[in-house]
Amino acid sequence: MKRNHIILLALIFVSAISVNLYYYLNRTVTLQFYAHPDKLGVMEEVIAAFEKDHPRIKINYVQLPDDTNDKYEIISNKLSTQQDAIDVFDADVTWPSIFVKSEWVANLDPFFSEDELEGYLSSAIDAATVDGMLYGIPYRIDSGVLFYRKDLLEKYDFRVPKTYKELSETALAIKDKEPELNGFAASWKNFEGLTCSFFEILWSGGYDIDTAQTPYRFEAQGVNETLTLMQSMIHTDKIVSTEALNYSSGDLRAAFIEGNLIFMRDWPTGWRKLSEAPELKDKIAVAPLPSLKSGQDSYGAFGGWMYMVSKDSKHKKEAVEWIKFLTTYENEKLMNLKYNYIPSRVALYSDEEVLERMPFLDDMFDYFNQSKPRPKVANYDELSLLLQAQVHLTLQNGQTPSDAILMLDQLLPRLLY
Repeated sequence: MKRNHIILLALIFVSAISVNLYYYLNRTVTLQFYAHPDKLGVMEEVIAAFEKDHPRIKINYVQLPDDTNDKYEIISNKLSTQQDAIDVFDADVTWPSIFVKSEWVANLDPFFSEDELEGYLSSAIDAATVDGMLYGIPYRIDSGVLFYRKDLLEKYDFRVPKTYKELSETALAIKDKEPELNGFAASWKNFEGLTCSFFEILWSGGYDIDTAQTPYRFEAQGVNETLTLMQSMIHTDKIVSTEALNYSSGDLRAAFIEGNLIFMRDWPTGWRKLSEAPELKDKIAVAPLPSLKSGQDSYGAFGGWMYMVSKDSKHKKEAVEWIKFLTTYENEKLMNLKYNYIPSRVALYSDEEVLERMPFLDDMFDYFNQSKPRPKVANYDELSLLLQAQVHLTLQNGQTPSDAILMLDQLLPRLLY
C-alpha cells in the first residue's frame, strides 16, 4: 500500500508538471508596444505577419502622438510609475542615457550576437550604446546634411562647397547674379534643431564638449568660432535671412520649395517631399555638410529612432523576438518605401528599389556611418535648452559670442546632474 501510495503521488506530480509545462509552452503572451502613429496602416500589416508566424505572441499596439516631446512624456511616465505597462517602445536617439540612469530599460547585449549587430550602421549602434552596453536596436536614422540647388551650381560653374567659407563665397556670387535668393538657411528656431546645427559646426572645427567631468566644459575657441560664423552668415555676409531664426523643419522646407534658397541644412528624410515638388524636380541634390576648417571632417548630428525594452517587462524574450522581426531587412525596406525612413541596416544602402527613391544614399553611406550623437548624458534636455537659449540670443545679435561663452561658463555648473 505504501509503495502504491508513492507511485500515485509521483503520477500526480508528473501530471501537474506536464499540465504546467503545456500551459507554459502554449500560453499567449501579449506585448505592450508603444510606437509612432501608423498613418498608412503599415505597422498593422507588420503586426499581422508577426502574429501569424508567432501564434502565441500578440501585440497590443499603442500609437503615440506625432510630437517627440509628447512621446517622451507618455513613455517616461509609464516607465516611472506603472510596472509592466510597456514591454517594447519607440525611443529617440537622445533618450537612452536618460532612461539608463533612471534604470528603466533592459540591457540587450545578451540577446544579440556580434554578427547580428554588424548588419547595422556603426553610428546607429553607437547611439544605442551607453557605457559600453547596448540598450536599443535602431530601425531608422537621420543626420544633418546639405541640400543644394545643383542647377544653380551648374549654371554658374561652382562645385559643392567643402567649407562654410566656400559656401558663403558661392552663395554671395550667385546672389550677385540672382539677388532675390537667400544663400543658406537652417532650422535656427529656439529648439532642438538649433542645438544640432551648433554641434555640427563645432565638431567640424575639431572641437567638442567635455562631459567626462562635471561641470561640462566647452573649449572657448571652438564656441567663439562657431557662433561667429553663424552670426556673420546672418548679419555680415547676409546669406541667411533673419526668418531662419523662426524656422522649424517645415518652415525651412517650404522656403526651399518656393525656390528661395541655394543651400539648406536639413534632415534627409525630407528628400521625397522636396525632390517631388514641381518647383524643384531634377534641380536638387544632397551632400555632406561643410566643415568649419579646411581639412577637417564634417559631421552630421545623428538622429533617428530605436526600439527599447522595459527593464520591468516580464516578457523580454518575446519582446526581443518582436524587435528582431520589426528590424528585418524586409521590414526596414518596407518602412523606407512607405515612410521615407533612412535605413539603419547597411545592406539597404545598395538595394536598387531603395536607391531608386533615394539615389543619394549610396554616396552618403560613409558620412552617415560617421555621424556623431549628441552628448550622451542623462541631463541632455537641460544642456540642450541652455545651449539653445545662448545660441539663439547670439544669432539675434542680442549678445556677442564672447558674452555667450561667459554665460555658458556661469550656467553649465548649475545644470542638474
